Parts: sequence; C-alpha cells; structure tokens
Amino acid sequence: MEQLIEPLSKRHTVYLFDMIGFGYSDKRDFFDRSVKIQADIAREFLDKMKIDAVELVAHDTGGSVALILASKYPKLVKRLILINSVCYDSWSIEPMLGLANPKLKDTMSAKDFVDKMWNEAIAPYIFRKEKRTDNELRESWVAPYSDEEGKLSMIRNASSLNTNHTMELVPHLKKIKMPTLLLWGDEDKEELEFEERLHKDIKMSKFVRIPKAGYYALVDQEEVVLEKTLSFLKGQMK
Repeated sequence: MEQLIEPLSKRHTVYLFDMIGFGYSDKRDFFDRSVKIQADIAREFLDKMKIDAVELVAHDTGGSVALILASKYPKLVKRLILINSVCYDSWSIEPMLGLANPKLKDTMSAKDFVDKMWNEAIAPYIFRKEKRTDNELRESWVAPYSDEEGKLSMIRNASSLNTNHTMELVPHLKKIKMPTLLLWGDEDKEELEFEERLHKDIKMSKFVRIPKAGYYALVDQEEVVLEKTLSFLKGQMK
C-alpha cells in the first residue's frame, strides 16, 4: 500500500495502518492477531484520533478487516476500495499454512524463513516476472520478518487466519451500502469468482479488472491501480 501514500496525500490526509504483528507494528508474542481483533484495533485507533469517517483502501488480509469495519460500522466508512481482497473462504490457505507451522521457530533460520515466505507465498502471485526477481522489492517486503522476532511474528500471523471470520460476514455484506470499488488483477484466475460474488453481494460496488496483474495488482500495475483509486475518490469514475 506504500505506493499509494504520496500521491494520495496530495489530496487527502493518509493514515497507513499496520495490522498488529505485520509490517513494523508490535511483534511481541502472546496476543490475538485475528482479523476480528485487527478490526477492533482499527476502530479504537479512529476513535482515539477522533476521526468520524474514512475513505478506506485495503488489500489482501487488510481487505477482510475493511469488510468487517464496513459491515459492522457502516457510518464509519464513506467510501471503500478493496484491491484483491480476502473474502469468503478465498484465503491463500496452502502457502500460509506452510508458514504457520510453529516448529519453524526452532527448525528454520530467519533468513531461510523469509526466503520461504517470498518464494512460496508472495512471488508466485506476482504476475510480472521482472517484479518477482526485483531484489529491492523483495527486501522491502521481507525486512520486517528478517530477524527471530519477525520470523515468529509471521508464524503467528499465518496461524491466526480463520475463514470463519470472513464467512460469518456473508449475511452482513448487504449492510455495506457506501460506494465501493473492487479492483482485481485479471490474472488472479482462482480468486476472480470471489470478487464477482462480492460485487453481487455489495450492491453499491463497481468491479474493475486490472489487465496483466495478479493477486498483487499494486505491484504489477501500480499506475493503473493509482489512477482508478484517485478517480473513484474524486467521484469521477463512470
């Protein structure tokens, strides 16, 4: 999401929310990292900042947190933009299960762990080959998890993923009545059915496929995603 910060900040006040356990947030052990808890923390943050409503942009697991906020607190979200969002039971279970094994904290070094994370859970879902081998991009993604604390944190993050937390949202998706933009990489073939389903369930949604982009559309087609996001926030998207 960092790619959107500078251009969006020219017109909007931007808050970048690192979910606990992810990025450069708190990585200490012994706390719940589920998407339901992440949504509660995001709501508490907005309350403390005295922010009444936001235009919410989210990707991947953050999208499931955004869906919880939008359905549970519809007055809190003025506009919703989801980019290849986790929804229903569309979680990338196999690669994440590979990272969730608690034994890895003792049997695999932090270096080998982030290699596994990049090679199995990230790079295969990037469409553009040159991006998969971009060392600068790779390092920016794996850096927060490159020491023992970060490694353990990602193991805990992966093991906290629970499809029940998104499936229980299904009867509440009709409560999402704010303007919603669904951006999806067109090469993410396995997940397109979920986005189409989400488009039907969220009545005020617009569904846009991004050509030559996979699950990480922000990486594959940064300029296109940015243009669509800005147009939608300006109310100019037809």
